Amino acid sequence: MSRYAPFEGPGRFLKGNLHSHTTRSDGPLSLEQTVSRYRELGYDFLCVSDHNRYYRGGDMQGMTLLPGMESDAVIRGIGGADEAVHHFVAIGAREDGYAHDDQVAFTKTDTPEKSQKMVDELRAYGNLVLLAHPYWSHADYADYGHLRGLWGMEVYNHGCHIENDTGFAGNAWHQMLSRGLDGPPRARPLFAAATDDTHISWQYGGGWIMAYAETQSAASIISALEQGRFYASTGPEITALIRDGRTVEVSCSPCLRVMFITEYINLGHKSVCEHDNAGPVTHARHTLPDGIRMVRVQCVDHHGRIAFSQPIML
Repeated sequence: MSRYAPFEGPGRFLKGNLHSHTTRSDGPLSLEQTVSRYRELGYDFLCVSDHNRYYRGGDMQGMTLLPGMESDAVIRGIGGADEAVHHFVAIGAREDGYAHDDQVAFTKTDTPEKSQKMVDELRAYGNLVLLAHPYWSHADYADYGHLRGLWGMEVYNHGCHIENDTGFAGNAWHQMLSRGLDGPPRARPLFAAATDDTHISWQYGGGWIMAYAETQSAASIISALEQGRFYASTGPEITALIRDGRTVEVSCSPCLRVMFITEYINLGHKSVCEHDNAGPVTHARHTLPDGIRMVRVQCVDHHGRIAFSQPIML
């Protein structure tokens, strides 16, 4: 079994937000003001993902701007209690994709086939496709579990969390990972992202990713995203993650506990916690039993904030 160490080798961690809105659609700040706000918060890159209006990316005020857009469609009901939607954040990975300011709106997506077609088109135009805020969307596994070609899912959306407590979706992500092990392969592994989804002026800096990239160029950052060389966080830092055989080690900023989470409830799980006479957890090591096919790590600090590793497939 080969060694896996996504944060070793040439590169450094870059902080970024993959889901943001400006006055190009329904965000509170102009593009220039948005970039300035994120620079003040110590970010290195940003995906400008305004609704159904493509942004081609570039550089501004020392910030790398990734191409992107958020696309949405109703998938069940219209305006009633049973309404559900899909929101997909498209993150540009190719030069020959949508043009700058292209208006890309999809028709009502009320069948699984139409939802899949939506993902397929976004991918065909060179985008990584991120499923946004499934709980806010009133969507569940029956709505998105069939989708193939997804690059990732939001495990935390700051705007949804502080507006109506629908921002955390770690359980939905874990369900996608676990069920995907037994069914037809989707875009495995399905990566996790934490984002802001900025619609109100105080929704900045609550969820982010840390990408391990060789340079701050868009190409280098996109490459790190494609390879899963990043983690998602609402606070803690992951400084190292290594799997050697069936042993997984993680180093992190001071945390209350570090959890190794597998596809089985009672097999392979482990929680390394701070004890009364010991300091915070900054390093944890766990050897997985035979039969485990997937493990991921969560680091939780003393404020309840979480860092999510990407899934490690064995």
